[in-house]
Amino acid sequence: MKTRRIAAMTFATLSAALMVTSVGVGAANASSSLTGSYGGVNRITVSYATSSNVLSVKDLREDGYGGRSFWSTSAGYSGVKDNSNGYNTTTTTTIPGSGTLSYNACVKNGSTNIACTGYASDTV
Repeated sequence: MKTRRIAAMTFATLSAALMVTSVGVGAANASSSLTGSYGGVNRITVSYATSSNVLSVKDLREDGYGGRSFWSTSAGYSGVKDNSNGYNTTTTTTIPGSGTLSYNACVKNGSTNIACTGYASDTV
């Protein structure tokens, strides 16, 4: 009886681990994102959708701050995408070329960056 319980618990644990792994892998292939914070509060999200090559900057708070992302590709393209449109708005840009994309997320006050994340990488 004790052996059956241990076997059932092991099977349940293994099944749960496999389900979490398969969900995580699928989500990672779809897109990646960074969250820009200032003063301990998440204020913007910058995300990249690999299926459409679109980089998005979303304002998360009604606080007067905006968002910005500096990006570049291994193919030599680069740019800056700003969002100064206010709370719950998203601005987008299509990333040209191929190779590797590097991008960050910055919280800005007017034209001044006040907090930036490190860079994330993804495949264009």
